[in-house]
Amino acid sequence: AMLTYNTGNAYSLQFTNLLMDGRDAYMTANANLTIAGAITSTDNNATLGTKLAGGTLVKQGGGNLFINGDNTSTFRGGTVITAGTIFF
Repeated sequence: AMLTYNTGNAYSLQFTNLLMDGRDAYMTANANLTIAGAITSTDNNATLGTKLAGGTLVKQGGGNLFINGDNTSTFRGGTVITAGTIFF
């Protein structure tokens, strides 16, 4: 899934929890974004008959990403940063 967002007047966005159903999540952050809560991913893909290791969280764009939550037991994917900063 791909999420692109822009805000004006120095506003920021906040989401509570993020579920990646065995797929990647691409975020083009042109403003600050906060993910409050758990980032979870599933391992089962019945269509392919395989086990997936969870999705990859890809952060693009110049905005900052704030992750406010303990995801050590819920997120098994990877993280890629192409621009901006991620704060844990």
